[in-house]
Amino acid sequence: MLTQYKAQSLIRHVERSWGFLEASLGEYVDVVPAQQQIGDGWYSGTANAVYQNLGILREARPDHVVVLGGDHVYKMDYSALLAEHAARDADLTVCCLEVALEEARDFGVMTVDDAQRIVAFEEKPDRPAPLRAARPTLASMGIYAFNADY
Repeated sequence: MLTQYKAQSLIRHVERSWGFLEASLGEYVDVVPAQQQIGDGWYSGTANAVYQNLGILREARPDHVVVLGGDHVYKMDYSALLAEHAARDADLTVCCLEVALEEARDFGVMTVDDAQRIVAFEEKPDRPAPLRAARPTLASMGIYAFNADY
């Protein structure tokens, strides 16, 4: 867990809520405060936080990595996400939900093919494309699963 602001309350939440992980199985949450490993700046977003800590990630040698923004850190079982990710033999899985077109301007919007593979992405579009004719659009939840090697 890469922290930047108000880390203590987040650390406390993780300590109290994620105690179900089994260390003997290699399951853990590691809390990593911002270390400015690349340049003098703080994290400029989720992707930058991951980028600045790739060395720590590589050192851990995980099979999969789940990435979510700090506003998504809560007690949730991500095993269904990882199971679907593995079943599809995907390198990257993006969790999405259908939202009304008028709300889609606040999200990253996906276009997917018939196999549910992402073919286009647009960040907070002025005119989001509907998922299907006269339907909602598909918005990123900011939750991702990666094959670590990818």
